[in-house]
Amino acid sequence: MKFKISFSIPFLILADAIVIGLLIFLLILPSYKKMEDINNKIISSEETLEEEQEILNNLKEIREEYQQVKDDMEKINMVLPQGEEIPELLVQLEAMVLDAGLFCESIKPISTEEEVGSTTEEFQDQKEAKKIVSYRPLDISVELSGNYKSFKKYIDNLEKNIRITNITSITIDKPDSEEGGENLFDFTLELKTYYQ
Repeated sequence: MKFKISFSIPFLILADAIVIGLLIFLLILPSYKKMEDINNKIISSEETLEEEQEILNNLKEIREEYQQVKDDMEKINMVLPQGEEIPELLVQLEAMVLDAGLFCESIKPISTEEEVGSTTEEFQDQKEAKKIVSYRPLDISVELSGNYKSFKKYIDNLEKNIRITNITSITIDKPDSEEGGENLFDFTLELKTYYQ
C-alpha cells in the first residue's frame, strides 16, 4: 500500500499541476487578455479625449477671435454704416445740438448721387474691382441758433461722434435783435457724412 500511496502523491501533484495549468489557461489567461484589451481601449479613449479637448480649445479660440472681429465690424458699421441711416443720424445730430445747449431750427439731408471709391478702370480684373469697398457721401444741412460757446461745444461733439462727419461749410450770422442780453448767432453748417 505504501507503493500505491507514494505513486499516487506524484500523480496527484501532477494532476494538481495540470488542473492549475488548465485553470490558468482557461480562466486567468482570457481575463488577462480582456484586461489588456480594456487597457488598450482606455489608452485609445484617452488619446481621443485629448484630441477632442484640443479641438474644443481651438474652437474656443476661434470663437473668441470671431467675437473680436464681430465687435470690430460693429464698430466699423457705426463709423461707416451699410446704408444712409438718416433717421439715426438725425437723432444723433439733434442729441448733440441739445447737449451743446443750442436751438435747432432745422436738420435736413441734401440729396447727392456721387459715389466715392476706386473705379474698375484702375484694375485689370473685374473681380478685383468688386472687392474694393466704395462709399457714398451724405450731405446734411444744419441750422442752429445760440451763443458761440454752445456752438463750439457742438463742434466738439461732432468731432467726438463715432460716425465720420466732415464740416464742409459754416455760416455765422448775427440776428438784428439780441434776446436776453446774450450774444446770439444763427449758424448754418453743411456736413458731409459717409455710408456704404
